[in-house]
Amino acid sequence: MHLVYDSLKNSRHQMFHHNSFLPENIFNENEKFNSDWIKKNYLIGNEPIALEDLNLTTEQINNSNDFGVVWLKNIDRLLAMLPKEVDTSKYNFLDIGCGSGISTIYFFEKCNFKNLIGIDYSDKLIKLANKNLKICEKTLSHTIKNKIKFSFEDALNYVFPDDRFLMFLFHSFEGEKLELFVKKNIELWRKNGSILLYSNDHCVNDLLKYSKYHFRDDVFNLSVFGF
Repeated sequence: MHLVYDSLKNSRHQMFHHNSFLPENIFNENEKFNSDWIKKNYLIGNEPIALEDLNLTTEQINNSNDFGVVWLKNIDRLLAMLPKEVDTSKYNFLDIGCGSGISTIYFFEKCNFKNLIGIDYSDKLIKLANKNLKICEKTLSHTIKNKIKFSFEDALNYVFPDDRFLMFLFHSFEGEKLELFVKKNIELWRKNGSILLYSNDHCVNDLLKYSKYHFRDDVFNLSVFGF
């Protein structure tokens, strides 16, 4: 079902964590879940970082958002929104703007993918992601190093293999840059039946015209697009 998205006010709470009308107890519950899971796995790089501190070019800063870790419970919510027939073991996973890799690692724990790839155009964040990968070889599974690869590159330059992908996007880019990313890859996504999980879906209405199906959680502002 296609639903209209109401613009959020510009604050760090809303920018990173979606709906400004959520009760405080829900906000605290999601924050605590993040904190507990990250601490349990000894991960680093979970604090917000301003764009100016991410070693980016002026153009990249103008087309991006500050770094913050998604609510991990929103990943659970997105996965629960997938059509029942979706078998993640038949998909590759791409974390678009993976940051410090926490969301990618959480997907690894939750799903069985062919491979998991995290890309980000901040070398500072990719270095943190690779540190987290080494940590998780001990805390989660030694096989994680064979399943996850973090890559320092701009999403607009990423070349998709001719294969099926389940992609995740949170707060990385929007507007014109998101449109260019979709236009560049939409034919291959449609050919292979790829899926986009979109958290904090500011540009939901811009993507509707490209999708075969769309499901939305309008409480947490989450979207699942099938191509």
